Amino acid sequence: MMPQQDIALLIPFLIEEEDRLSAELSAARSEAGGGSSAVELEEVRARLRQVRQGLDECWDLLRLRRAAQVAGEVQGQA
Repeated sequence: MMPQQDIALLIPFLIEEEDRLSAELSAARSEAGGGSSAVELEEVRARLRQVRQGLDECWDLLRLRRAAQVAGEVQGQA
């Protein structure tokens, strides 16, 4: 299991990569005829999907862990 601190550090990296990949796709779409092949674009799209899935998983893990911490604190106060 990845420590919460590591997850929090990974999120900005994934956001940066998501932005870079999105910009790459946008640039390729705006170029008439473009310099990128269909295969290259599909690889970028696939990587973008992986990054977005990774981000979703990181956010979900952080939410679950924080909720568990809050629940533990509330139980401890009862």
